[in-house]
Amino acid sequence: MKLVGHALAGVDGCKAGWIAVHREADAAPSVSVFPSLQVLLDALPDALIAVDMPIGLPDFSSKGGRGPEALVRPLIGARQSSVFAIPSRAALYADTSDFTTIEAWYAAQRRASAVAMGT
Repeated sequence: MKLVGHALAGVDGCKAGWIAVHREADAAPSVSVFPSLQVLLDALPDALIAVDMPIGLPDFSSKGGRGPEALVRPLIGARQSSVFAIPSRAALYADTSDFTTIEAWYAAQRRASAVAMGT
């Protein structure tokens, strides 16, 4: 089934594949679930598709994440945990070697967190 003519779609991964909220100009939004990204793209060939994914990484992080994450959480109540704070570039490249014990893992986590905060 092709959903031709939809001008805009916001998509996100889900347990069943990909969920899309899509709409044509001047029409009410529709929600569809697709088993794969390719099926979604085939079904919405003319849509401008916005994928729920952070683009770019901040050099450092602050408590609550980037501005968009921090601003939206209070607006969505109990679903706040579904807004993920992305790691900083510094945290991704932090040294996390020597995971030989749980204590070493925690120490590496603390180092990565300190680097992410720029401390």
